Amino acid sequence: MGPQTLSEMQLQDQQLLEKLLQLHTSMQELKVECAYWESSETIRETIRARARSSSEDMGAPVPTGASAPSLKGETSRRNSIP
Repeated sequence: MGPQTLSEMQLQDQQLLEKLLQLHTSMQELKVECAYWESSETIRETIRARARSSSEDMGAPVPTGASAPSLKGETSRRNSIP
């Protein structure tokens, strides 16, 4: 293979530049996607922590028997009474 002409080297440079720009764009898109997933994971962890905290705060026993107050048509948030 003989030496490249100036026009062949310019074409190769242009092709390399296009490939580098494509790679750069792909990397930027991945960074944005990664940041999105990291932030959504942080949000999910916050929600889980709040849910745990709320369920722990609801530790008071539920009254049973005749002394239980009437809900007057309201539905209880609990599905069953222990």
